[in-house]
Amino acid sequence: MPSCLAMDSVHLLLVHRLPMQFQTLRLLIAYWEHPSSIKKANSCSASRRTKEKNGHFPMLHRTVQKPHAGVRLETFENTGVLPSLSDLFKMTHATSDGVFVDPASEKLFRTVAGRIEERETLLTQESPDGLPVTLSTKEVDRIFEEVAPKKKGRIVGIGSVNEVARTTS
Repeated sequence: MPSCLAMDSVHLLLVHRLPMQFQTLRLLIAYWEHPSSIKKANSCSASRRTKEKNGHFPMLHRTVQKPHAGVRLETFENTGVLPSLSDLFKMTHATSDGVFVDPASEKLFRTVAGRIEERETLLTQESPDGLPVTLSTKEVDRIFEEVAPKKKGRIVGIGSVNEVARTTS
């Protein structure tokens, strides 16, 4: 990263006379104008626009800078129940009115929801009392893990939850 010393003497003189905010701004400008920074930014930008092997762009999400594990923990703190991976996926990839941010996310969610419904229907039919059966969070998570694609050994669509404990029940 270029430093203040790398600037010419006129810039150096100006930087020392400006308030700290402007010094920081000048350093940031110098950093982003540096060829290595431009190269890295262009590489990252190209990566975001690159299609996956299956022809789809990477899945979008709505959490901005909040990690998926943080969303899951926040939901647990608010409700007292740890959301399933399927619920977490919907929270992070669909708007509040249920519209998914991209077709790949909607397709994955619908596939998982269909598998969950099939399993619950089967268990209800096998139930001796005939009462509807609801799968546990652990069982729903297992179905999500089976259905969701993997990339570099990680489940796609659940972000930082890959690194933390998933279920307690």
